[in-house]
Amino acid sequence: MGKEAFDNWKPCGTCASKNCFTCQWNNSFWREPCRSCWPDFGGYKPRNFCHMCGRPLNEAGRAILNKHLGGAK
Repeated sequence: MGKEAFDNWKPCGTCASKNCFTCQWNNSFWREPCRSCWPDFGGYKPRNFCHMCGRPLNEAGRAILNKHLGGAK
């Protein structure tokens, strides 16, 4: 997926919110923030993909998508 195509893929309401639903520290999709969100515990870290729309949320997710689509590595 080229940069232009990725940039045109607008985030859904879930992945745009940067909350517990898209944080890699949250394994159960809780709505309440866990203490991992606190800077002392590492802060918010996005999952590779949004679980609602599939959009890559970080560079690792984008690289995985490119690999599966046969794009650049």
